[in-house]
Amino acid sequence: MSSFKKIELLAPAGDLESFYSAVNSGCDAVYLSGGKFGARAYAKNFSNDEIKEAIRYAHLLDVKVYVTVNTLIKDSEINEVLNFVNFLYKNHVDAILIQDIGLAHILRNIFPSLVLHASTQMNVHSVDEARKLKKLGFKRIVLARECDIDLIKKIKKEVDIEIEVFAHGALCMSNSGQCYISSLIGKRSGNRGRCGGACRLSYSLVKGENKEEVSDKAYFLSLKDLYTLDKVKELIDSGVNSLKIEGRLKKKEYVSLVTKAYKEAIDGTLDENKRKYQLQEMFNREFTCGHIFKEHNSMQTNTISPNHIGIRIGKTVKAYKNTVYIKLDSLPKWDNLELGDSIRIKNANLEDGITLNKIDICDDDFNVIRRASEAKKASIIKIDSHINLCPNMEVLKTSTKKLIDEFSNVSLRKRAISGLIFECDNRLALKLKCDDIEIVSYSDSFFEKSNNEAMKDRIKEQISKINNTCFYFSDLKNEISNVFLPIKEINELRRKAIILLEEAILNKNSKEYELEKFKSSVNEYTNDFTIYCKVRTKEQYDACVEMGIKNIISEEEELKDLDNIIFMNPRNALVDSGITNDKKISSVYKNIFNAYAVHFMHKMGIEKVGISIELSKNEIEGLIYNYRNLFKHDPNLLMMVYGHYELMLMKHCLINKFYNYKSLNCKECLKNQYYLKDKMDYMFPLIRGNKCSLKLLNSRKLHLIKYLKDIKEMGINNILLDFTIEDYNEVLFVIENYINSIEGRIFIRDIENATYGHYKEEIE
Repeated sequence: MSSFKKIELLAPAGDLESFYSAVNSGCDAVYLSGGKFGARAYAKNFSNDEIKEAIRYAHLLDVKVYVTVNTLIKDSEINEVLNFVNFLYKNHVDAILIQDIGLAHILRNIFPSLVLHASTQMNVHSVDEARKLKKLGFKRIVLARECDIDLIKKIKKEVDIEIEVFAHGALCMSNSGQCYISSLIGKRSGNRGRCGGACRLSYSLVKGENKEEVSDKAYFLSLKDLYTLDKVKELIDSGVNSLKIEGRLKKKEYVSLVTKAYKEAIDGTLDENKRKYQLQEMFNREFTCGHIFKEHNSMQTNTISPNHIGIRIGKTVKAYKNTVYIKLDSLPKWDNLELGDSIRIKNANLEDGITLNKIDICDDDFNVIRRASEAKKASIIKIDSHINLCPNMEVLKTSTKKLIDEFSNVSLRKRAISGLIFECDNRLALKLKCDDIEIVSYSDSFFEKSNNEAMKDRIKEQISKINNTCFYFSDLKNEISNVFLPIKEINELRRKAIILLEEAILNKNSKEYELEKFKSSVNEYTNDFTIYCKVRTKEQYDACVEMGIKNIISEEEELKDLDNIIFMNPRNALVDSGITNDKKISSVYKNIFNAYAVHFMHKMGIEKVGISIELSKNEIEGLIYNYRNLFKHDPNLLMMVYGHYELMLMKHCLINKFYNYKSLNCKECLKNQYYLKDKMDYMFPLIRGNKCSLKLLNSRKLHLIKYLKDIKEMGINNILLDFTIEDYNEVLFVIENYINSIEGRIFIRDIENATYGHYKEEIE
């Protein structure tokens, strides 16, 4: 089978072992993280010395290294992150991945030749956003995982920018960079690389004013794993530049297998049935081709299990006490069940995990024929179990010792070079060439003429001994006459030549350090302290009007033309996502985390910049202080002080799937109010977003009324009251109390089921 056109295969590495596995399994690039500032803080990750070694090793083999610096950056961390980027730059990193627009703003000024990739956490999902990032100096965008293949083609056609897409691995339920559930319920922010995996927990679905539970506990937010091994040609034909494998928290064997499988798909040598089976054995939550290939809404989540489920290999046919008999009816021809493999036996009520240390082969009457080290398809086997099981239970293989052994120690990757041995001024010379790089090394001593016909071949044989390097000779020519040089001198000639070649390869793309002073300025904005109200319904709007509110924000198309409405483009809109139509106000969900990000937004014409809901009081004070010191005037900030935080923005609709509707836009979420209830009985409201998206709200309302004085004094000019599921009277009550507080009158400080969010508690 012929290979497809060239495309980059990008593999993950959570530690050095996984890095070597990825490189030696055939990837074109690896992405990894340092000890801080990467979106997988719970991976082992890399020390600075390990990063230097990884870059060196990769570059010798013509593999690129991208380092993730894709968390949101606090003002107190700016100097530390710049020192880290400086280290990466001086050590010839091929690119860094960024989420924080403030950091990108700085780096474009300080390191103008540093290659920047926009992380998927930037939630890029439109031609307009791709065009803007191109203008800002990004070479590549990692598209949000909600983008489909048609949008990829459109962006590629209209914007001259590299596109990277996820091809395999774990998926996030929420739009990338728009998930705050771990942050708000567990104080572990996904935007800071510390996601606690709340989407992998079980919930029940609750309906209506009476809070009726309409489902049992299920994993409503747990997506299947992405699998596009059978669609690589379509991805390549779409114009994608890089196929990305997720997995920095996975073991090296997983990284090696997935990398090899997708390398084979790109090269046209794939046996898809075999590799898919192996991938299922190694790790899967079931597979989906995801939004990228428009998988039906009902097919994207696995509500039964959030963990590795393995692959079905048979069923139990008899059980007695702690003995069980299994019919292996689903093994493929290339796979056996062997000692050391792990299986899971389960039904709705029972489950047992077993690592096999004994296998007895039985006949059809369950008599033991022999003890064996392996069993083939259609065999009946007898094994020991930990608990009393029963017939007709499903048997899944969850770990294969042979597969793990195969991908634990893959063959070392080698790079082809050509060589020429020749004479020069009575010295032996060795010319080595690797692609367009060429070096020549000379022996330290003069050679002597020899009558031994075998010396010429012996010298070539000695020069060819480069097995302990990352090179192999595709061609080694020998143009010398019969000469003599001691073996020690020949070995030294070869050693020096290899060192020269390595240095030439590593220095090919070296860069001079280009530290420049950050320079930029924006207009100074001044205005009075202003209340903004955000509404979803007409009755909420009417209540705002009754209370005299002049600044009302909405994302709802049906409210767009009402008086005093400032329309805000939804966060999954195609143009100016999360920005008002007059382009003067930005959403508090734009992840504006530091003074440089605020400055960038002001520079882009945003007068009132919504600051991140994840910032604490101390961090907001630090942001304002830093902004004043840097830019010699005050920022103009919008801060949310009341409302249900939007914890997730989802393209997948769990309500639609629960009712098994054939198509989206069922409007079930408009007919009734739905909630997810967790194991602590907290109720998380679900509301409809733009284009049939679904929003998961926090169970408790943010309510900072008692801190309004402090908020004003530290320099916040604009506050946001965000109404989502409140009725008319609730809106009146909240607005009246906030107005009374601002004007110094008596107000009700507390409301039921409220939270201070992160105002008093910082995230890590």
